[in-house]
Amino acid sequence: MLYKILRAIVVVFLKVIYGLKTEGQENIPVEGKAIICSNHIHALDPLVIAASTKRKISFLAKKDLFSSKLVALFFKFMNVIPVHRDGNDAYTFKVSMRVLKNDGIIGLFAEGTREGKDRNLLPFKQGISMLAIKTRSVIVPAYISGEYKCRGKLHVKFGKPFCLEEYYNKTNAQMDFSAIANNEVAPRVAELKNS
Repeated sequence: MLYKILRAIVVVFLKVIYGLKTEGQENIPVEGKAIICSNHIHALDPLVIAASTKRKISFLAKKDLFSSKLVALFFKFMNVIPVHRDGNDAYTFKVSMRVLKNDGIIGLFAEGTREGKDRNLLPFKQGISMLAIKTRSVIVPAYISGEYKCRGKLHVKFGKPFCLEEYYNKTNAQMDFSAIANNEVAPRVAELKNS
């Protein structure tokens, strides 16, 4: 209930303050497991993605943000999953897999950090391909553009969902997850920038 109330407030806030416009919401599955993979330009990006669907999204957030007990409690209530920036976090992967196996939806920013001022995509971390392949989840690419300025023109676009099914029956030794993330997933996000 609290999530729905907060989401409604966030939607109004983003539209009034930042002029948020959303495109391609129909590409977000209304049920079943899915991973929304977006570029990352600002700390408020998770709110932009969350405001775009009525489904409750579990986001991955750097563990440093959990240093405050109050913030940590709020994040826990909102299903935010802590992650180490080095990507070597078994707990994060285990919890994320559990969410997806229970037909939930994960929101992540595969670059691992915010883009520079040039807004060029940074290399993707391997976690996106590992999660998608291990759980056989649909990936929904997303691209956030514009600026977080008062009365600005913030825009988020969701692309067509896709799967990495050609890798489902391969062993870990047969796959380069980093290469898959950057050759199969990153281009789908980049396409949205120019479309």
